[in-house]
Amino acid sequence: MTSEAPTGLRDLVASGDPFGGRRNPAVATPLIIQATDGVPLYLALTRADISGAARALASAWRTLGVRRGDHVLIYDYGTSIQTLFASWCYVPWLRRGAADILGAVPICNDGLPEFADRALHVIRYLRPRVTVVDRPLMSQLLRRIADQRANLREWTEMVVVSPEEEGVAPDQVGQWSRELGLPVRLLLRSGPALFFAAECEHGAFHADPRHYQVGVLAYPEERPRPAGEGSLCITNRFLRGTPVDNYLSTVDVAIRPGLCACGRTRPIRCLT
Repeated sequence: MTSEAPTGLRDLVASGDPFGGRRNPAVATPLIIQATDGVPLYLALTRADISGAARALASAWRTLGVRRGDHVLIYDYGTSIQTLFASWCYVPWLRRGAADILGAVPICNDGLPEFADRALHVIRYLRPRVTVVDRPLMSQLLRRIADQRANLREWTEMVVVSPEEEGVAPDQVGQWSRELGLPVRLLLRSGPALFFAAECEHGAFHADPRHYQVGVLAYPEERPRPAGEGSLCITNRFLRGTPVDNYLSTVDVAIRPGLCACGRTRPIRCLT
């Protein structure tokens, strides 16, 4: 991957520095965001970093099939990276968010479990083609759908579940799809690396190589696995305010050479 040794979230927080020792003092960083919910780690972003994050999210949305004119509901916290960089409305110094780049229309519902009824209300009346849901909120949303005997496929075409550094088993995705009667795809993210990788129609994740370099850290010898399997390591290519070089995530993956069936290179598959 790079010359830097892999560094995980625990090490960054343990450093005692709010930026994990990664902040670049040589550049102006007008925006500071929390790297991930509930963790005292932050990202200082330049204006170019802010634009780069929106482009990376837009690339992930393209993989999911988001098109011009689509309404996209995001049921996640307002400070989540997948909310912040969706629109110029949500973060200072951002001229075009992911939705603006693609010509889509974002709709946000804050990511509180008690707002599941409101999310369902938005889906029913605004009919977003794509509905993005933070992974921890899925159980509450499914419960409200069942309570109201709602037929979600009448109002939205696809549900995208977004886990933060967490693999989701294909069986679980299949169960969600059967319960909802809709296609369910995944959007993997990592706040500490400002990373997005969307699942294609063939079940593999793809991280845009213009924005990220990805690899794996092999498991210890007591857990031998085939080549290409291990913990996902991420180098962010666009961040300058808080460079991310060889960040060690908590997701176990297999990265294979060659092409995916969708035509994209180096498919990533989560090991759960």
